Amino acid sequence: MKFTLTLFGTHPLSKPSPENFGAIETLAKAARDNGFDMVWAGQHYLVTHFQKFQPIPALSRVSAYTGNMYLNITDLIPLNHPVRLAEELASMDAMTGGRMVLTAALGYADHEFASFGVPKSERLARFLEAVEVIKRLWTEDTVTFKGRFFTLDGVTMNPKPVQKPRPPIWMTADNSKGVIRTARHGDVWLMSSHNRIAELKELVALYEEHRGAGRQDFHDIGISRPLMRVTFIAPTLKEAIDEARPHIEKFWRDYYGTMNQASEMNSTDDFSQPFEKLWQDRFLLADPSRCVEEIARYREELGIDCLHFNLSGALEQQLRSIKLLSTKVFPRFR
Repeated sequence: MKFTLTLFGTHPLSKPSPENFGAIETLAKAARDNGFDMVWAGQHYLVTHFQKFQPIPALSRVSAYTGNMYLNITDLIPLNHPVRLAEELASMDAMTGGRMVLTAALGYADHEFASFGVPKSERLARFLEAVEVIKRLWTEDTVTFKGRFFTLDGVTMNPKPVQKPRPPIWMTADNSKGVIRTARHGDVWLMSSHNRIAELKELVALYEEHRGAGRQDFHDIGISRPLMRVTFIAPTLKEAIDEARPHIEKFWRDYYGTMNQASEMNSTDDFSQPFEKLWQDRFLLADPSRCVEEIARYREELGIDCLHFNLSGALEQQLRSIKLLSTKVFPRFR
């Protein structure tokens, strides 16, 4: 079982940005020293209620002290040019000695597409075309491509990524259409923190139905089915729930409440519902003993081989979660 960590999601507006970035560096070093296998960074643009650092420059800085951990960079593919992205990520792969992973995201926030001048109706077509361009630039010496949005005429990209035949491309998906798309075009499906476990069980069956057997045209890093969970670990379950509540409620109200994330899911789950209902079977709020039980359940019911922790709370609380995971949880799975 592998364990990975979100290095940064959102940071308070009340603190200077250098202080918030310093927290990212502190978490990266704590992850390195406490047995995590990967650190991950998501992407959004024009976030109103928090500070949100961009993943490529931030992880480029952090890569200097991540040891042997992989770095997973999320990119909103329809809003960015695949040539730039392929080049920058190949450079990241060189900087890390072949420890870069791309998570290709479709995007859903209306204001992001409007601000980039990209019609949201084009997002899927742009996504699929861009992913093909990236794969070909990473693996072919000369690329000619003529698509609806991008044209390449006998071009060559150097340096190529260190990982052969190419770095893995993970994809996120919260609904049936997204899971089928990921099964056909992605290398690994990162199961979302938005879905309850019961819903994910249905989506796993759909993924397996549409996944091509024996396809291995990417570098295998030993993770094939990761699950992301919003997490808060404390010495007791009551402490975990009580301390996590104000942080998670604010995040889901201010962040997802303005981005209409729930509309992307199969279910009609309401993200504004009371916290007591919101967290059940969705968030990992636990003491170490319950955390071990939940990870074992995820492995049994979903077949996961990697749990990705999206830690909630202030920096000190996240560091406490990391230490409890490292000393009380990880040894039970390794």
